[in-house]
Amino acid sequence: MRLLTRLKTHGGVLGSLKEYGLLQFADRGLRLVWHQAGVKILAALRSPYQSGYGVLEALLLPSHNFWVRYAIVCRKLAEVCPEGKTRVLEVGCGPVGVSSFLSREPKQIWMVDRSFANVSGQQSDRIFRVCCDACQMPFAEGAFPVVVSLDTLEHIPREIRPAFLKEMRRVAEKAVILTCPVDSAGGEFQARRCDSDLVEGLRQQGRPSALWPEEHLEQGHPTIEELRAEFEGASVEGWQNVKMWMRFQFFQCRLFAWMWGGLYYLAALAREDKAAPYYRALVVWQKEARRSEDEVQVASAAI
Repeated sequence: MRLLTRLKTHGGVLGSLKEYGLLQFADRGLRLVWHQAGVKILAALRSPYQSGYGVLEALLLPSHNFWVRYAIVCRKLAEVCPEGKTRVLEVGCGPVGVSSFLSREPKQIWMVDRSFANVSGQQSDRIFRVCCDACQMPFAEGAFPVVVSLDTLEHIPREIRPAFLKEMRRVAEKAVILTCPVDSAGGEFQARRCDSDLVEGLRQQGRPSALWPEEHLEQGHPTIEELRAEFEGASVEGWQNVKMWMRFQFFQCRLFAWMWGGLYYLAALAREDKAAPYYRALVVWQKEARRSEDEVQVASAAI
């Protein structure tokens, strides 16, 4: 179903062949089918995020970059809101949302995206799909215990990012969990340099550039300083070493090489992938913690 939706957005089979060419069309189609099948198989065997990224994950989900993004958010979600039947809102869910990693859990997942193609799947008693503007979502204040957003902020025009982040805080009852590539003044985070080097490196090699790093550069990368200002009191964690991230991206951008990307990561990159400088940040903002701090400050001022 997701493959058919993707084809329709690119003018069907003939339109996709004209846009990408035969080899790239085959590469992208196989990658998407493999990915969707891998998520389902892994979910049938065990919760995809509760174990580490091992050989099984490398074979079923060879894009370690995808797996780790969702795994780290699901783990934080379990810490922040451990009760079983909680409601989770994912803002900017894209074609494959966090629900694929939570299929063995009773959580209700509300998937929001501005693209109808990304939320065109079937509704169920556990998965709800909503097409809307993330800066003006049709939900009441505090409607969801937890609101999550994975790698969406960097695709949003900088001038409307404050409204986007404010809206996530508004509809969250307990917490907001957000990940994105970021920069920082001190150099601890260097996403802009990575994306720029990736685009330029692919160009020099005569290989097609991925659209997502170009969009990151066009919209401008979020900074740690901006995120700390928007989410006062939030915890910020860096992850994905920039050198290792670059090596993995150049490897998996080769036609059909992505099938071995997970094994390549385990064999050559995993040991050095946790040191700074980082490509991504994980931000966890808890509303109750923020409220408690405010109450302490008010009480102190009264004394």
